Amino acid sequence: MARLMLLAVWGLLGVPAAMAAEKAIDHGYTQTARKFGFFLNQKVTFPADISGTPIGTEKLEGELDRFFKALDLLTVNFIKTSRLNMVLVVDHLKVNGKGAAGVAYGKVIYLNTGFSAHTVYHELFHVVDEAPLAKSWAKLNPKDFVYKGSVYVPANLTVRKKTQVEKNDSAGDMPVHFISNYAQSNEVEDRAETFAAMVCEGPHFLKRCARSEVLQKKMEYVKKLTAKQSLLGRDYWDKRFNESPTAASPGARN
Repeated sequence: MARLMLLAVWGLLGVPAAMAAEKAIDHGYTQTARKFGFFLNQKVTFPADISGTPIGTEKLEGELDRFFKALDLLTVNFIKTSRLNMVLVVDHLKVNGKGAAGVAYGKVIYLNTGFSAHTVYHELFHVVDEAPLAKSWAKLNPKDFVYKGSVYVPANLTVRKKTQVEKNDSAGDMPVHFISNYAQSNEVEDRAETFAAMVCEGPHFLKRCARSEVLQKKMEYVKKLTAKQSLLGRDYWDKRFNESPTAASPGARN
């Protein structure tokens, strides 16, 4: 039986029941959600380290349009088997008091209004990724590379590693091996950034790989991980890399 997933919509929380009934989300969104195996719900809460501001129904529906459009570039199987439980769309999303475009928290994804498709794929990969500290991934990086942490998750580096990070930052060729500066935070963000760029950029991503053997190996790693029939399927990446590139707005990520 297909796993049911829950798209929890924060936008109507705090609205009196009578008003909520009058401003219910259009039925079309519920039908689209069912296509991907989840349904819409409005009764959710935030964990202690995540916060956001509710949005009105009209604005929320525009955000849902963007969310569902992003999902169209993935397979239905990928969404159904991703173990996703909830997705919330809010204004002023913060993680530990710092602004974020999105964050995956266990089986839940939180998205800030105006999120990009890249952010959707990035956070979805966090939900799918089952090997946070995969040594096989770390070995793909250049020798002596050290992940430096982020404003959300400090790396707690030793003095020696901090010195190496500074040295790496001054190396002119280091950025070409990573999708973004944020990808250099840790293994988890590196994989999520790589996956998101592969989906968003299509054929253009291959041009990045032509400049970096490291990135080429990371692409092959992600392809192998997601080519299972229950996720994207064997032919997905061949087809995606032969399509027209899809523009992506990176924005802030988590």
